Amino acid sequence: MKKTVCITRKGRALRRVALVFLLLLLLWLTPFYHLTPGQVSRREAKDWMLEDRVEILETQYLWEDGTLRALQLSAVGEDTLLVLSQWAFLGGWQLESASRAQPGNALDAGFLQCAHGDGETNWSLLASFGRLRSPEVTVLSFSAKASGVVDGVWTEGEYTSVDVDDGSFPTRDGERYFLQFLPLEVGAGTHWDVRLDAQNSAGETLATRTSDAYWDFSW
Repeated sequence: MKKTVCITRKGRALRRVALVFLLLLLLWLTPFYHLTPGQVSRREAKDWMLEDRVEILETQYLWEDGTLRALQLSAVGEDTLLVLSQWAFLGGWQLESASRAQPGNALDAGFLQCAHGDGETNWSLLASFGRLRSPEVTVLSFSAKASGVVDGVWTEGEYTSVDVDDGSFPTRDGERYFLQFLPLEVGAGTHWDVRLDAQNSAGETLATRTSDAYWDFSW
């Protein structure tokens, strides 16, 4: 008579762990489901046809409108990318917006804008990012001004600013990078004027970038 093999409680638990591990491995390898925002950044670098290794420099998690988002700064060789992704249980981390820094003498700089809303009120994210090329840059001033039609009249708001000093710049292999962002609630149809000033320790402006000049730039 054959003996019946009984699966112990420990054996069933190990099987479940193994199945979960295999499932996570398959999800990690698939190009359609991303378990981490880093996978989205690496996929975006490939879409930009950047062949260097993607180095994740900084990740900021944002919780707005019941949605978890990740704002991730990455260095890819001589390029700098900023990727905004959002989490969905069935879809994993998914790309929402991405931008690439434009090269310059004092700094490589880029802007990212992404807005969400129901047609009346939007949650808007404005960000500046890039790499500092000049060792003289010690302070970055990031400013944004909203304009739009209110009750049929074109109205311009006031600048909202945030300054970042030298001690806040993330570094990698001796290179300095920066990420500044303004999460703002704005009205539908709002137009943003964005400005980035790089200054030295004496308060002198070494370089200025504006959103209009950046978004008009063609690679």
